[in-house]
Amino acid sequence: MSRHTSFFPRPRPEKPLYYFLRDGKPVPAEGDEEAFAALLCGAEGRIVNDTFLCALDGTEIRICTGFLCFDENWPSDDGDPVLWETTIFWPGNELDYWIKRYTSAEAARVGHEEAVALVNAALASSI
Repeated sequence: MSRHTSFFPRPRPEKPLYYFLRDGKPVPAEGDEEAFAALLCGAEGRIVNDTFLCALDGTEIRICTGFLCFDENWPSDDGDPVLWETTIFWPGNELDYWIKRYTSAEAARVGHEEAVALVNAALASSI
């Protein structure tokens, strides 16, 4: 007899781990692991902002902010779910894989602009 083992860890009942976006609002993905897995396979609707810049040496820099689908604050009982993240991708630079996480879409939008300003300041200081 085979036993089905889920790829996803089981969240505690009192705090969801996985979320969908519905009408721009996070909604717990209660027991719908197949739909959740499909959601993870695509970025459609999950990207808050995506900015591409170019360093003086021609290196492409990407600043990407998106909805994660899972709570980065889980299993902690403290605070709201952390469901959005900004990442800087700048190969060969100390800011490569810089990450900041947020509890709301609005904070993520503001954080994205702050990350773009951080990269622009680093670019300006390298001139």
